[in-house]
Amino acid sequence: MNLFVLSSSSDYRVAIVDMDNDFDVSYINLKDIPYEERAYSRQVEWVEGTNYVWIGGQRQNEAYVIDLSTKKLIRTFTEVDPRKLLSVAPHQFMGMADEYNMYFQENGAVQGSKSAMSFGSSGGSNNALSVAALAISIVAIAAVVASFFAAKKSTPAPVVKKTPGMAASIKGDASLAVPPSVA
Repeated sequence: MNLFVLSSSSDYRVAIVDMDNDFDVSYINLKDIPYEERAYSRQVEWVEGTNYVWIGGQRQNEAYVIDLSTKKLIRTFTEVDPRKLLSVAPHQFMGMADEYNMYFQENGAVQGSKSAMSFGSSGGSNNALSVAALAISIVAIAAVVASFFAAKKSTPAPVVKKTPGMAASIKGDASLAVPPSVA
């Protein structure tokens, strides 16, 4: 499919433009009520690898799911902040991850009873690793701060050389002289 999806900010309509079929336009109504205020923008997100598009706005607490193959609204989520929808995980990928996990457990690649794909604490080794990572981070921050102050103290003051164009009224130390303007 080579489609272009546009969501209106002045009503509850979505236009799907088929770029391969002479720019054929299909319209989908998200709601059957008149739109009373203007949404400054609506976010349109394609769920990669699927036929689905998610649409959400800044003002409404709703998100809409459209099936691009049928060009129909299939789901409306209410009482959600559509700007905070993080991601959609395809079940096929999750199933494949579980199969790999079982394979590794059966062949002894994973030690212990915890799965390789799970998160969480599995004992003292994770705690020791966390403490070591924290200590290394603190040392790195201290080294950056120390190098910053060392570089600041060792930076020599700029030297101004006296040139024939300097003001003749200033006598003595050349660092007090002001060079001419370069305009």
